[in-house]
Amino acid sequence: MQVKPVAKRISLSRAARLVGVKRGTLQQQIRAGELKTFEGEIVLADLLQAYPNAQIEDSSMLERVEQIIEQASFINPDISARKPDNIALTSRIMSLSEDLSRHKRLVGRYRQFTAQLAEKIEKLTAEPDGLKQLQVWIDEAMTTIQVDDDTIDQSSVNETFLRVMSAQATVIPSNHEFFIEGAESILEAGLRGGLALNYGCSNGNCGLCKLRVVSGDVRRIKHHDYSLTEAEKGLGYILGCCNTAMSDVVLEADEARDSSDIPKQNIPIRIRKIEHPSRDVIIVSTRTPRTSRLRFLAGQGATLSIDHVGSRFYPIASCPCDDMNLQFHLGVDSRDPIASYLYESAKPNDLLTLEGPSGSFVLILLKNSVIKWPISAHQITAMIGSLR
Repeated sequence: MQVKPVAKRISLSRAARLVGVKRGTLQQQIRAGELKTFEGEIVLADLLQAYPNAQIEDSSMLERVEQIIEQASFINPDISARKPDNIALTSRIMSLSEDLSRHKRLVGRYRQFTAQLAEKIEKLTAEPDGLKQLQVWIDEAMTTIQVDDDTIDQSSVNETFLRVMSAQATVIPSNHEFFIEGAESILEAGLRGGLALNYGCSNGNCGLCKLRVVSGDVRRIKHHDYSLTEAEKGLGYILGCCNTAMSDVVLEADEARDSSDIPKQNIPIRIRKIEHPSRDVIIVSTRTPRTSRLRFLAGQGATLSIDHVGSRFYPIASCPCDDMNLQFHLGVDSRDPIASYLYESAKPNDLLTLEGPSGSFVLILLKNSVIKWPISAHQITAMIGSLR
């Protein structure tokens, strides 16, 4: 069963204060059916849709709250914080208990061996005098071991705590590693960790995020419509977007080696907001549909198209780990119809078409150069020319 994500709701008084209107104005809109309330509260998304041009002072914080809620609901709608659920927590504690039991048995065997060795040497002390010195050394060593047993190693305590709260995943054959926090999906954790794992819809329909569990325990956290064959199940294949790790795991998964491994996509996106940090630069924040997220590598870009305006390629300025919220930094230029339209006429919720990703990542190290944003094309050309 598909569970709807939790909507962020705020009080009527706070809503009025955020958008800069009187409480009575919002009440009139509610009576007119323009806004809906739930137990005296307004859904934040409805408020922002009704007042798209409102200058909300703490909008960045509100957007962060929305993002956290959305990510939490994408993993599991019942989880409000990045912490393991009871099943994952129990599994990880059991795993640590087994490790502790093994180490205790090993320490006990070493102690038994040391005691037997001491008894043996004591019998031989009547012969060579050198054995007495060895006996003294063993006594000192045993004292040191006893002191160490009573001393708490804080780094070990911290490591144990992290093992309870998160699981470590190792991907083969690349040997890349990342941490899976709480009950987030393996795919989400891998993307957050900077890995270019293979995936498509992120919703359990396409099967592109299929990977094989080589070792460790996993658990499914949401339903998926894609059907694995019995042979695949027998080999340990799962969907990365619908499973989390119960313990440290080793996974066999496909990773993009370069831009040629990333498929081209055509996605409708909506404008969330447009910022103007300077007179000749705009920052356009957009959002993809939940089931059509853009998979891309750092340094790639995409072509934005607007009906009756045109199309143009722009670099993507956001992290591949947040594949649903895409950001573009555009220089305002009269020769660029897309940038001009976005600067002059576009507004939140307008629809664009994205095609991509395209391009390859290129890192240029500029010696003795200080770069200040915004930077123009001729400044970049001049700096590159100085390296020749």
